[in-house]
Amino acid sequence: MDGPIDLLEEAIHLLRRTSAITYAYYIVGVTPFAILLFQLLGDASYHRYLSEHLGDSVIRLALSYCWMKGFQALACQRLLASYSGEPIRRRGPFALLQLWAAQCAIQPWGILAKPMAFLLVVPAPFVDAFFYTASIVITGNRGGFLRCVQLSKSPIGPGLILNGMTFAFRLVIFVCVYSTLAALPFLCKMLFGIETLLTHNFHWLVSIPFVGGTGFVSYLLIDLLLKSFYVIRLRRIECETSGKDLLHRLAGLGYAIETK
Repeated sequence: MDGPIDLLEEAIHLLRRTSAITYAYYIVGVTPFAILLFQLLGDASYHRYLSEHLGDSVIRLALSYCWMKGFQALACQRLLASYSGEPIRRRGPFALLQLWAAQCAIQPWGILAKPMAFLLVVPAPFVDAFFYTASIVITGNRGGFLRCVQLSKSPIGPGLILNGMTFAFRLVIFVCVYSTLAALPFLCKMLFGIETLLTHNFHWLVSIPFVGGTGFVSYLLIDLLLKSFYVIRLRRIECETSGKDLLHRLAGLGYAIETK
């Protein structure tokens, strides 16, 4: 199998040629969660009566998180179909509910597991691979969990290289997004004479909503790229034993292939 750098380059090309529906699924899933997260961060910083409606805010945020993970799984299915050339499988209401329930049962554990694995360093590649692969593999069908565990296993060296590259890339993206958003109010003042509350002081630049929101936006900018990376990795692992890539290429050339 190719190294992490080669797979990341291929993942970028996959995102360039995938359909707009893939991005639509991802945006529709992420938007409610992002809005509610920013609202909660803002209330936590400036709202003196947050404790009175904190429970409702957390419940809405948890539901929007499950909503987001379901749509991200659908986006991964479309990425997988775009990469493999297979027709996109249409899911009925029961299959969609099954997929959503499976993602809601697995993905919240990543909120605790990923930071702990990051601090311990060594298990981080396996944990990250597991939860990204879970977005692709776990659809509610029997055996999906064990298959996800098997596909997440990989040599520790390439995994650490990928995690190091991802961490550095996230820092660069965070700095770019932070500096861009921080400069916008002052650029509007300099170029158009628009005065806002943001141009009167600099305290908002270190506030929890601004820093947390910038970090979340930076995370989203690279999250779909990593999902594309693991889609390609998953298909490469499967093709090493099944030869599906060769069958699809022969079918594209007009050869009729009989599979048992």
